[in-house]
Amino acid sequence: MQIFIKSSVLVFLLPLLFSCAPKKMITTTREPPKIKSMKAENCGEGKIYTMGHWTMKEGSFEWVDGKCKRKKDGQNFIPAHWEKNQDDVWVLKQGRWEEIIPSEEK
Repeated sequence: MQIFIKSSVLVFLLPLLFSCAPKKMITTTREPPKIKSMKAENCGEGKIYTMGHWTMKEGSFEWVDGKCKRKKDGQNFIPAHWEKNQDDVWVLKQGRWEEIIPSEEK
């Protein structure tokens, strides 16, 4: 009985552990291409369109199409983008949700 329970817990927890693991940082010394000019989709009620971006796979830049995502209350979506760090290395910042912090009214 104990063996069954332990293996059942592992089967349940393993996917959770891997989904929470940090993603591999994508970096390059080459400047990424300019963002493609694309028309945003109408995603419908309760959704937003997240614009496409360049990623890097096997040493080459590859375009990732934008997509519709369900809105999250109290949060804004920050799209994926490249930033150049102090070592002249380009780092892909993955798209993410960020809490909206209300500005203080004066």
